[in-house]
Amino acid sequence: MESHAVIQSGDVVAGEYRVDRLLARGSATTVVAARHLNEYARFAIKIADASAEGRRAVERLERQLRASLLVVHENVAGVYELGVLDDGRHYLVMEYLQGDDLGVLHDERGPLALERAVDLVLQTCQGLAEAHGVGVVHRDVNPSHLFVTRDSHGRERIKLLDFGSAHFPGLLAEDRKSDPSRISLSMEPGTPPFVAPEQLLHHEHADSRSDIWSLGVLLYVLLSGKRPFAAESPARSCSLVLNEPTPSLHGGRNDIPPVLARIVYRCLEKDPGERFQDLSELAVSLAAFGSRGAMDVAQRVASSLVGAGIRPREALSTVPVIADLPNGSPDQRNIFRRETRKLDDDVPDPALVAALLAANARREEPAVEVAPAEPLAERPGVATPIGSTSPVPFVDAARTRRLRILVALVVAALAILAGVAVQRLLMI
Repeated sequence: MESHAVIQSGDVVAGEYRVDRLLARGSATTVVAARHLNEYARFAIKIADASAEGRRAVERLERQLRASLLVVHENVAGVYELGVLDDGRHYLVMEYLQGDDLGVLHDERGPLALERAVDLVLQTCQGLAEAHGVGVVHRDVNPSHLFVTRDSHGRERIKLLDFGSAHFPGLLAEDRKSDPSRISLSMEPGTPPFVAPEQLLHHEHADSRSDIWSLGVLLYVLLSGKRPFAAESPARSCSLVLNEPTPSLHGGRNDIPPVLARIVYRCLEKDPGERFQDLSELAVSLAAFGSRGAMDVAQRVASSLVGAGIRPREALSTVPVIADLPNGSPDQRNIFRRETRKLDDDVPDPALVAALLAANARREEPAVEVAPAEPLAERPGVATPIGSTSPVPFVDAARTRRLRILVALVVAALAILAGVAVQRLLMI
């Protein structure tokens, strides 16, 4: 290609990728669909312009590649290669996706059905949990960075895009040591009103709870069809985020359960300490309002954080079995909603939701109502993960298998006895 030429269909990028078509063009980048010349696999390639804005876009490309090395998950779009063209422009090779981003879907269809909205947010929680587990905060979760595609079974799958504004462990220190003339992406405000108040005031204070604010705004938009803190300018929107209470979620829609609305409001607390403190708390609270698989998704979110050494609150792992219901059944969700109406808190009690998840995990065993659990430190069968002083209960898989085998043998013996009895009756 000629120096700085406009990329067109048929052009070969970096000597390896033939361009099929233009996907998007921004103020400083161009995104094209291309196929590898040898492997014939399809990719999306983002190319930064050679302008001042383009040089800033290169920083974003570098962060996206860095994130891809740390965050690998089915709900996070893949990034494979960062390179430089002969004319000096940088390019990033990414996973090619078919579908639309949530912003386009929202603009075309308006508010989503409750279960669908919750399911999409729960999938986003899965991708973010993988990032939070390695200390990465996205800082710009919004509908345009969430792509809705489909898996091999035709089911909707969210792909989290663009970690270009992400915060990484130790990155602020690196930014301070860098060239002062270089504009640090740590200072970027993100997309109002999806940016949390603490991020607007002090970019260094953004943490995983800032992403939870963004998820609250996202859920508000998907349920209501409108943005909270909407204004005629980004500056005015930021002012509303900092100073005004969250608008009512129920305007124009009367099928949003009050408990679900309070979950959204808690995500949008101005004080990070008043929000859900990690994604597992949010996921287990949302799960009862999702589809049949929502409970399993919430469990995977919690498992991702525990596996990374981020321990959810004690209530999420030391609860009695209170139900024995099929996964995500209407009865299970009704019990959840009925019990949460009794609570004085603003959101469902995480212990109650976790108890439902525990019951679901044991749904193949008889329902048993047990006394409150002993303190973890005094209970047998408790392990302490490496690098943690907090014990984590684990399931004795061998004992469970032995019990199942014993039950199967008893059932088989009863069947044999019944057969013998029937034969004797027929002989009489």
